[in-house]
Amino acid sequence: MTEPKVLIGIPLSKFYDYCADELIASIKSFDYPNFEVLICDFSNDEEYHKKFLEQGFKVVRNTEQHETKVKSIVSNRNKIIDFFLKNDYDYLFFLDSDVIIPPDALSRLVNHKKECIGGLYLGIIKNPHNGEMEIYPIIYGMTSSPEELKTIPIIDVPDDKIMELGAIGFGCTLFNRDYWEKVKIIFFPKSSEDVPTCYSAREKFNIKTYVDTSIKCIHIPKPDIRLDYKDIEKQVRN
Repeated sequence: MTEPKVLIGIPLSKFYDYCADELIASIKSFDYPNFEVLICDFSNDEEYHKKFLEQGFKVVRNTEQHETKVKSIVSNRNKIIDFFLKNDYDYLFFLDSDVIIPPDALSRLVNHKKECIGGLYLGIIKNPHNGEMEIYPIIYGMTSSPEELKTIPIIDVPDDKIMELGAIGFGCTLFNRDYWEKVKIIFFPKSSEDVPTCYSAREKFNIKTYVDTSIKCIHIPKPDIRLDYKDIEKQVRN
């Protein structure tokens, strides 16, 4: 029996070239047998995308200019979603270009057969209580407003569970086809697109959001910052 066909959609620019080779090596290590990769390249460098064509990846160029980072992110994600819906894929896996996932992560996510489920990775975000920038998993609890963030500290994340959330970051997240046939990306100019989109999916279509807490990834948001979930979790729990 053929496994469901997955499109791995990666918004990417030359800014993230510092981790491009690690990203490519990670993708080539995946044990899932039925996927294709689509790079949405929003670099100013018109030649940069050729690096990924050489790997057999599909590439679309996004030359739209936006005044905010979130608008640029949404534009890239929408281009990937359009390509996904116009073709015969069963799932869309959003993977950020600076997130490195375990080789079996995609297989495990597909096997859960959820409308929206992701893995764990860390980010540096503002603590809503004291305003300090701190390391948190990019997952959020239930709230009564799409503009409210309910962060979940590492210590409160159960191990090896399928955990229902209010929202999840889209840097390592699998969606089935039905999700994007119903849901539109929503964003707030000074915030992000992931939280309000997950909130809208739940409120309008009763679509739940999950995380598999056994899938622990590495996030490399800058050349000198490497957030390895497993290593940092050990430090927190010891």
